[in-house]
Amino acid sequence: MHRPRPRHVLLVSSLAAAALAITAPVGMTVIGRMTAEPLPADFFGPAPASEGYVRDTSSPVSRATLRDPVGAFPTPFDDLTTTPGATPTDADGTPSAGSDPSNAAPGAPTTTPQTPGPVTTPGPGPSEPGPTTDPTQGPTTSAPEPTQAPEPTRKPTESPRPTTAPEPSPTTAPAPDPTNPSTSSRPDENSAGLPHGTKLDVHKGDLTITKDGTVIDGLDVRGFIRVHADNVVIKNSIVRGRDIGAQNMHLVQASNGSSNLVIRDTTLASDTLSPYIKGIVGWNFTLDRVRIHRVVDQVSIIGDNVTIKNSLLHGNLFYEQDPNYSGGPTHDDNIQVSIGTNLRFVNNVMIDTTNAAIMVTQDRGKVSDMLVKDNYMDGGACTVNLAEKSHGPLQGMTFRDNTFGTATRHPHCAILSPQSTTVTHSGNTFTDGYRFKISNGG
Repeated sequence: MHRPRPRHVLLVSSLAAAALAITAPVGMTVIGRMTAEPLPADFFGPAPASEGYVRDTSSPVSRATLRDPVGAFPTPFDDLTTTPGATPTDADGTPSAGSDPSNAAPGAPTTTPQTPGPVTTPGPGPSEPGPTTDPTQGPTTSAPEPTQAPEPTRKPTESPRPTTAPEPSPTTAPAPDPTNPSTSSRPDENSAGLPHGTKLDVHKGDLTITKDGTVIDGLDVRGFIRVHADNVVIKNSIVRGRDIGAQNMHLVQASNGSSNLVIRDTTLASDTLSPYIKGIVGWNFTLDRVRIHRVVDQVSIIGDNVTIKNSLLHGNLFYEQDPNYSGGPTHDDNIQVSIGTNLRFVNNVMIDTTNAAIMVTQDRGKVSDMLVKDNYMDGGACTVNLAEKSHGPLQGMTFRDNTFGTATRHPHCAILSPQSTTVTHSGNTFTDGYRFKISNGG
């Protein structure tokens, strides 16, 4: 079926380019315009030598007392297709040979991963109702019949956005509402996320991007975005998701082997308060001046080459009885790293989490070469939790010039690390002047 070009895909390289004919299954809108836009170069050099390695061995923190001792995470991400260095699940949702299903919490929901073809983009499975398309009306969303999600124990600080999507029409980004402590150099709701006053076009339903170089600019997405192309840019937009019932999903999915995704000046915030909706999952992406909130986990990293800078990660949803954890409490994180190298987290604010601001699990494989610099972080049992699991010591863990708050369940527990993992650190401080140290995780 031939689809007209949606007017919200801007900055096309040639206004006279021929329309792209794409066949897509019902429930998907496929974006396929190419726009050349230079991607930022990697400005991170090698980390300098540590000023000194200080580890607190006087009172070790037992991992048994933490929310996430060394794992116990839900089933692998439903929207994962391929993970570098790890064995994916089969098309029917069962673990492939060599995969480790032991991390799945008993009773956690399982879903079928998507397997994209070379040209045609897969549609939602039976449990994922998607939008249907009427050529005369534009994309519309069919009414799902979801299982009622539980109410979060801790309500987000921002007033909920409307859960019923209006008819597609231009909208304007609302004024920000201050909720976080910040300085002039730290990202906040004024400098990160959708810029106030941005004119937006509403898109009802999911988007799947299949054309290299596509630029999404000024879009209010009432659905999920799946990236199946290289050098995609999403900017000046908001992604709200939709009600999908008891099915785990991320607002943006960069887990299909694409590279060089850049998201900037954009907000990811779920309209539906649900334990099943998270922020972004994947690898080979950069977040710059991005605001993510109203989800359980903001960023789930399952591969290499991820940069997060100048961004605000806050307002995690928390449930005392989370169905993903057999009715136990939510394991919410600002950033969770399961596998990957060349990871850069610079000048971000990461707060409001119950479990950890940065949780490194090595659930899927080795984690190495991670630079954490110039961030403000607070919350969690310990704000940063480094776990080795069966993959041995983490390599290249560098923390420089970060500021840590004191709202942790374990007093002044900024970084929890096993003794066998070396953490290079310098210039890190607590807001109350307490002497910085690495807490012994056993």
